[in-house]
Amino acid sequence: MRIRFVIATIILFTTGFLYAQDQYIVKLNGDTVRGKLQINPVRDNTRSMYFKHQDGSKENIRPIRASYVYYDEEYQFRSIPFNNQRVFMQVIKEDRNLSYYHYIHKRDNSIATTKILAKPNGESVELSALSFRKQVAKFLDDCPAVEIRVEDRKYKYKDLDQLLEDYNNCDIQVVVASMVENNNRNSSATTVTPAVAASGTAVVSEENVKALSAKQTKLSQIDEYRNYIRGLENFEHARDVLEWLTDVEFRVAQGREVPNYLWNSLNAMTSGNQELVAKSNQLKTALED
Repeated sequence: MRIRFVIATIILFTTGFLYAQDQYIVKLNGDTVRGKLQINPVRDNTRSMYFKHQDGSKENIRPIRASYVYYDEEYQFRSIPFNNQRVFMQVIKEDRNLSYYHYIHKRDNSIATTKILAKPNGESVELSALSFRKQVAKFLDDCPAVEIRVEDRKYKYKDLDQLLEDYNNCDIQVVVASMVENNNRNSSATTVTPAVAASGTAVVSEENVKALSAKQTKLSQIDEYRNYIRGLENFEHARDVLEWLTDVEFRVAQGREVPNYLWNSLNAMTSGNQELVAKSNQLKTALED
């Protein structure tokens, strides 16, 4: 009996230790599920990953059902929209405006690793050393300061880390000024050029000054709401709401309306908390003015 007790204790301890080290997935609804991933992290896992739950059940996890996969400290994966589908990509560096992933996939009966830059609105670009300057300058033209440096060959294919840092620190006012310039390129009301916009000394009409001020006010409201969400304790949908805010922030910076389906999504995530619902309604009112 004593031997059985010792064996049982060892099994329980070992099982507990293993699950303390287990991998996990975060589903699209925000739920975190722990278990074991039975994959080779450097092979093609783009379409599905074999997952064993802690209760012993198994399933193939597909990108349409999961937003994030943690394998270990070196390998994590994100479900990314790419070529009209969602695929798993290895996370290299993530930030609020621009992220960097490795797309590890089959190509010509072998495994290829492609570098991918992605924005939170779903836009992405597959990088090539041969066409780096042209493709990246176009992809990042909403931040003229970075765009011009790319055009001037200040960033090269090997400088991705610095490029990401500079783009993610791009002054939102510079981004908005760039958008105004693009929208009024053929209008005599403004005389903004990308170089002038990048320097922060753009000369615009009174109407555009008011538009810029209104956008900045809305963006400040988004920042205030974001800080409020980050300060909440035990809010299970915090990450989802923060990702939602990134999408909304991009639309506001472009001067686009926030569609109803996004507001309905926010309502679903914040229901049940009267204070949070009130804050969300305040944000909606501010962005719709």
